[in-house]
Amino acid sequence: MSTARARPVSEGPSPRVMPSAVSAAPKIAASLAITLVLLVTRSPLERWMGLHMLVQIPVLLALGLVVAPRETAVTRAVQRWNRYGAAGLLLAFALVSVWMVPRMLDAAADSMPIDVIKALSLVCAGVIARVSWRNAPTSVRVFAVGNGAWMTATVGMLLLDAPGRLCVSYGIRDQLFTGYGLLAVSLLGGAALSIDLLRGNLTAVAAR
Repeated sequence: MSTARARPVSEGPSPRVMPSAVSAAPKIAASLAITLVLLVTRSPLERWMGLHMLVQIPVLLALGLVVAPRETAVTRAVQRWNRYGAAGLLLAFALVSVWMVPRMLDAAADSMPIDVIKALSLVCAGVIARVSWRNAPTSVRVFAVGNGAWMTATVGMLLLDAPGRLCVSYGIRDQLFTGYGLLAVSLLGGAALSIDLLRGNLTAVAAR
């Protein structure tokens, strides 16, 4: 008499961990740690206007660029309203421009909750910009970099041409130094765009 072997009871499919999520976890953890350090050390970084606008804000944006996810189901769904990356890049510029207003700089320097909102919004702006940049054609990229350089130069000229200090938290010398720094950043951005376009044209000519 043969005995039937008992079949193992199926416990259902084991949960799968997305490889992209696993690979992005260290970057996200490191970015959160750096953001926390920037918030803890906000007093020395926001004591001078130059450090606030030329160091802290760019670092927060860079963190968003680093942790931006690769193409996923979420990013593909978002691209339905972010065709060619134009809407996302405009949203990123809007988030950054809020924190270039002198009154908002004062508010962030004086209030920890507002400073936390600033940090989170800038990191989000970096993520949105990176995801949108991947799908943006050359014309949209040129417009984005040109608009960013123009906006930075405009704020720099405003700081230099103002008859008095625009921020209550910062002195006139700090304001002038920051204005020159923003002009330098805008020139570097325009130069980087020109070099990138020139290299692309030369590569296209060489490929013919």
